[in-house]
Amino acid sequence: MSQISNNRRKRAIRRGIAVILILVVGPSAWLIYNNLRDHSPIVRTSTLAAGNITSIMSITTTIKPGAVQKTYVSRQLVKTVLVQAGDQVKKGDPLIVFDLTEQKEQQEAAANAKKQAEEAAAKISATLASQSKNAQTAQTDLQRQISRLSTGVSGLTSALSGLGGTNPVLLSIEDNLAQTIAGQLALIDPASPDAAAKVQEVLETMLAGVQIGDNPAYGQQLDQLDQSVEKINSAFTGLLKSLTSSTGLVSSLGGSSAISQLGELSAAAQTAVAQATQAEKLARQALDAAVETIYAETDGIIAQVNAVAGEYAGSSGSTSSSSLASLFGGDSNNSGNSASALDSLSASQTPVIILYDNTRPKAVFQANRLDSKKLAVGMPVTYRQDDKTWQGKITYKGKIASNSSLGDSSSDSQSNLLGSMSSVSGLTAEPVIDLEMSIEGEGLTDLTLGFNLDAEIETASAKNVLLLPAEAMKKELGVYYAFVLGADNRLIRRTFTPGIQSDRYAEVLEGLQVGDKVILNPSNDLSDGLPVKEKNDE
Repeated sequence: MSQISNNRRKRAIRRGIAVILILVVGPSAWLIYNNLRDHSPIVRTSTLAAGNITSIMSITTTIKPGAVQKTYVSRQLVKTVLVQAGDQVKKGDPLIVFDLTEQKEQQEAAANAKKQAEEAAAKISATLASQSKNAQTAQTDLQRQISRLSTGVSGLTSALSGLGGTNPVLLSIEDNLAQTIAGQLALIDPASPDAAAKVQEVLETMLAGVQIGDNPAYGQQLDQLDQSVEKINSAFTGLLKSLTSSTGLVSSLGGSSAISQLGELSAAAQTAVAQATQAEKLARQALDAAVETIYAETDGIIAQVNAVAGEYAGSSGSTSSSSLASLFGGDSNNSGNSASALDSLSASQTPVIILYDNTRPKAVFQANRLDSKKLAVGMPVTYRQDDKTWQGKITYKGKIASNSSLGDSSSDSQSNLLGSMSSVSGLTAEPVIDLEMSIEGEGLTDLTLGFNLDAEIETASAKNVLLLPAEAMKKELGVYYAFVLGADNRLIRRTFTPGIQSDRYAEVLEGLQVGDKVILNPSNDLSDGLPVKEKNDE
């Protein structure tokens, strides 16, 4: 037993010595090795050289038609529909045929109505002119008769006034008759028996010296009176004839209301002519604007058809015929008839057919403020989809930013082939600029309108310039720099000015030169003057 115990004791001592040696010798050896080892960081380098660089912006665009044909018509009867949504058509293919019989009949009816209105207005104008001439003649005759009557009455008044101041007889007394009689009377003696005889002689002398006869002036006044009375009688006779004549004043005055009515009728006739002219104009415009056949204006795909054979397409308001009829008759107080006709003849807001040009599609994109600064019209674009490649360029860049989406805002957006096109992010309300890009190459009709298409825009390029690997570029507080490996394997921090940048390289405008060895993927613990060990990957 004692032998076994001794062996066990010896083994335990040996194990203890081994552990002590490990704990003491191991760290000492590590310390010696660490002090002798080089602690310089190992870095990967790349030697700068000249080359070509291209800056690419990768985006996702939306495919839209190169052109859109939307055809509007007034209310027209559809005769034949030759296509349906989804059909591929060629430029010039007939799409829809209309029956224009109704429009032609309306135009003919409007022309006839205008002609009848003009003829009626002409007859009324002629009648009114004739009545006006008769009335003028009667009025002139009446004025002449009244003038004669007035002259006769004036002469009668003058004659009567003259008769009142003129004696009908003329008294003639001899000269010195009074002296002669006075002398004879002085010689008579009243007491004389022959006094009576003497007085008788004096009387005879007086009678002989005084003569009484008709006054010629009075006769002239009587003649003038007779003439005035005759004029008055003649004037009265003429006046009575004028008053009783069918073309005289009685007819004119009695027909004054008729003439007034004729005038009102003439005005109404002119209004009717104006309305008929307007109706004829609208009917002619409707016929001229009517489309007998809608043709494809470009190659493309039918996106929407809003027409059914045998039914009316276009405006859903009142028919053109009823509106035109309201101009020819109906309620004359309806002042909105013309407006109704215009409304019914105006183009519908719903297109009869929509055609998308999918043979020349375009790509659209919305760029935010930072991206839009890098993009310009004319920049080349490369598209990729399902291992196929197409080329193009930016053809349009908007000048006003908005929050609107790329969707079609028209009323037909619910049923068109494009559907709703949202912005790239779909959620952002950041203002964006609209861009359009051409797509060129084979198999363009294989692209589905409304789908997305990956694209790369070449924003800049340069040839034979100094290139710095992107993994060597550092930036601090807006300053670009890189670590260059010096001849003594110490780091040199150099700032530089970058130019065009791609995902792999950056153009160096100044600060570095060909042949410089730059540190790739420098860690944050590197600093200027730090010694390093090079691990060249080239």
